[in-house]
Amino acid sequence: VRSMASFKVGLCQMTARNDKEVNFGICKALVCEAAEQGCQLVALPECFSFIGAQKGEAQQAAESLEGPTMQRYRDLAREQQIWLSLGGFQEKVEGEPDNKILNTHVVLNSSGEMVA
Repeated sequence: VRSMASFKVGLCQMTARNDKEVNFGICKALVCEAAEQGCQLVALPECFSFIGAQKGEAQQAAESLEGPTMQRYRDLAREQQIWLSLGGFQEKVEGEPDNKILNTHVVLNSSGEMVA
């Protein structure tokens, strides 16, 4: 009989807004709570960092994966020593038209490194 190691995952729901600061504060609180409860991986929902209320807002808010918003989540993963599954990040890709953005799912390890 094999013994399976325990792995705890936190699945978080939240209502994103068109305000990155507010959303980060909510996500940080959820991640910290999950870490305190022993989770090793936290999954945040699609549009965790931003959801547009009006046409064009998502395009204006989009950033590269090396931008300041993703850096905050990398720092959070490292500080809490937890893996993050970040659903639906509005990614702006260099060389693409300004109105074209990608809906990118990102996975960060507990060192804050992007692994997927």
